[in-house]
Amino acid sequence: MIPIFKTRYSLARSILDISEELKQKEGGADNIIQIALDHGLKEVVLVEDNMSCFILAYNACRKHGLKLRFGLRLSFCSDATQPKADELHKNIVFLKKSAGYENLVKISTFAATHPFEGEPVVDYDFFHKHRDGLELVVPYFDSYLYRNNTEFAACIPQFRDLNPIHLLERNELPTDQFIEPLLAGKSVVLAKSIFYKNRDDIHIFTTRKLMEKSGGKRRNLECPNLENFCSSEFCWESYQDYMNKH
Repeated sequence: MIPIFKTRYSLARSILDISEELKQKEGGADNIIQIALDHGLKEVVLVEDNMSCFILAYNACRKHGLKLRFGLRLSFCSDATQPKADELHKNIVFLKKSAGYENLVKISTFAATHPFEGEPVVDYDFFHKHRDGLELVVPYFDSYLYRNNTEFAACIPQFRDLNPIHLLERNELPTDQFIEPLLAGKSVVLAKSIFYKNRDDIHIFTTRKLMEKSGGKRRNLECPNLENFCSSEFCWESYQDYMNKH
């Protein structure tokens, strides 16, 4: 199982920080670098929804002798100038080699200038023209498989000659039983999305998410009304428990 971290720089999607400085302020966010060093990780896999923390993460990993594997999670469609809600689905664009950095920035910029309801969007044509040095990976949540089979969407990926890895997650969610069988015959890697350190941190994470994504709706900790929020397994503690059992 691969731990996949996300930082607070992806708005409302994590409470973890990443920093060169390891000393944690009282009441401050847990540092991904500290978690990695404390538990003997050789690399940090980071998937973000924007590029804002890339340089920060790169410098922090380099300073502490860690390899950084950075991925950008974006919405894909057939035509970014005319996106349709029921065709949008997520893919992760990983930086495979340093030469791909310029292309990743181009894709990020294109997506940021073609938003759909506030979400950056890129189309497959633009991605394939700028994919040199990059690797496409299909996430577990909000992928074409996930949306087509849980939301009755009509997502049609255009992988062309690519045979992308599909991530599989097990977070004790009702949807797990529907998605895993669909991955048969595909190249699959077991992964764990990590948005906070311990299960008890779910309350802090929920509070942060409600503050940043309320959207004008009446929500509270007792009834947050957040999708896929019936599990506290998106944490480092859950990853450790799995690894200790396997």
